[in-house]
Amino acid sequence: MLYTRKGAGQPVEVLQFSYMSEEADAIAAEIGRRAASGCAWHDIAVIYRQNRLSRAIEEALIQARVPYEIVGDVGFYQRVAVKDALALLSLAARPDDRQSDEAFRRVANKPTRGLGAKGLGAIELRARDQDISLLAAVSETRLSQKAAAALREFERVVREITEERDDREALGRSRGSYGTKVCVIADGHGKAIGFALAPGQAHELPLTPAMLDDLPSVSLWVVADKGYASNAMRERIWDMGARPAIPAKRRDGPVACPKWAYRCRHLVENLWARLKEWGAVATRYEKTATSFLAVIHIAAAADWIKP
Repeated sequence: MLYTRKGAGQPVEVLQFSYMSEEADAIAAEIGRRAASGCAWHDIAVIYRQNRLSRAIEEALIQARVPYEIVGDVGFYQRVAVKDALALLSLAARPDDRQSDEAFRRVANKPTRGLGAKGLGAIELRARDQDISLLAAVSETRLSQKAAAALREFERVVREITEERDDREALGRSRGSYGTKVCVIADGHGKAIGFALAPGQAHELPLTPAMLDDLPSVSLWVVADKGYASNAMRERIWDMGARPAIPAKRRDGPVACPKWAYRCRHLVENLWARLKEWGAVATRYEKTATSFLAVIHIAAAADWIKP
């Protein structure tokens, strides 16, 4: 029980909220109102029943820019379990980025995987020599049998999480930044027929079979840039009854690619110029691949309607 030597004071006010976030926002707003009326920050206290309730209150205070200090506990985001979880998510978000190395150091041996200071030092040296991330250096470093097996399983799990995110969001690092590859197949008038999404680091070729299946009829020519250059791709086009106009890469031998046919690629470039007039297409506002693809289809439909 709490007792006071002072007088009765002001009556207690009871408020009811449907959600924890509403309660926290109301607390932050009331604190701000009292501070604005002259009450000192250190004369205001928030007492809560369980430690788990601190997260919502902390977030509301941070958003409202209210300074605070937690007494008898640690902040939600300062708890060891929360820091470990955030480090694991950071590592899964950028497994091959050197910026994720600190996250790797934090969670690589949690739970214990037999990784000591010597093993971590060997991974650090390998990563520095090859200019790769610590996670990528695991498979390149000679470790004890126990540590090697445990860390490779850890790497597999992390990359599995990354792949699931890539499938859901179609985001990946490409030339220094995260982005999405959008491949389109268009008709002879430069109108879109089908789209396919892939993370920025993915190759275009695996997307082509489904895109070719979107063709409403057999084309005379299929024109594509060097990103689609492969003998298997050309053979598939021939098998369809069409002719490929895909230039060879430098390391490949000469192939037939009529210049007059390849010039038709400007139809696709012009198509993208029109689609990118939509801000949501040019900058990718949508978080998930499904939502982003829906926006692209809306922009393509509007392009079809234009005279």
